[in-house]
Amino acid sequence: MAIPEGYEKLAVIGIAYKGEYDPETEYHIMNAVYYEGSTYVALKEHPEGVPTADGANWMYLAKGFIQNMLDTVNAKDTSGLLGEPGGVVSAQTLMDKIADKMTKELVTNTALQNKLANYILKSQIVNNLLATQPGNPLDATQGKILADKFAQLNSEFELEYISNTTNFIELKNGYDFTDSKAENYMLKYGRIIEIQLALIVTGNDLPNVVATIIKNKPYRSIKIYGYIASSQWGVPETILYVYIGSDGLININKPSTYTDDLTNKHISINAVYLS
Repeated sequence: MAIPEGYEKLAVIGIAYKGEYDPETEYHIMNAVYYEGSTYVALKEHPEGVPTADGANWMYLAKGFIQNMLDTVNAKDTSGLLGEPGGVVSAQTLMDKIADKMTKELVTNTALQNKLANYILKSQIVNNLLATQPGNPLDATQGKILADKFAQLNSEFELEYISNTTNFIELKNGYDFTDSKAENYMLKYGRIIEIQLALIVTGNDLPNVVATIIKNKPYRSIKIYGYIASSQWGVPETILYVYIGSDGLININKPSTYTDDLTNKHISINAVYLS
């Protein structure tokens, strides 16, 4: 803007930024331009030449550097990569040394690569009990869930003594429980059921079927065995062949080599089932 008649230009107040330097543009005092990584401000009207911090035409407003001139910038080698720690070196040389060190000692370092391979990514941590991917760990919150499940499982395996065994066992072929009712019992540990029967043979014959499980019928026998003794819980005279049929019948057979009179003999049967 032209100076009004009768007035004299004393000074320019404030810096006017003119963008990147253009040699075809006329610049005035306090005009700022960007040139090769640095910002300069004009010190006079129509400064001469390209911007340089010569103190006559231009001065630095903000000093910088361009990428292809990094070798003209000094840097402090604080780690001593190129010599004594704290020495002043070319920034380009220092960058080259860092890149070389990264390549030779980190990227191609087999021990380091093997170590990094053992680290677990956050995305690998599983927060449920359904995952099957080998090597993936459970989130810490699953510890409480597992503890609760174990507590529940343990509570289900608390011992339950069932005194009235006849609610679960029906004797066959004229058998009856022995007088010592305490010797006939049923124990329950969650789904595991143990039955102990003490029977007396009323005659010389030993019928094949001695009892039927009429409640909590198991679908798989874990263990079952029996023996004949001359007295209740006496020393076994012979081991019986005992098995559970699919119909819940407790079947027994004595060995053909056992020929003693069975009258008043005692039969002991132990069975453990998964209900």
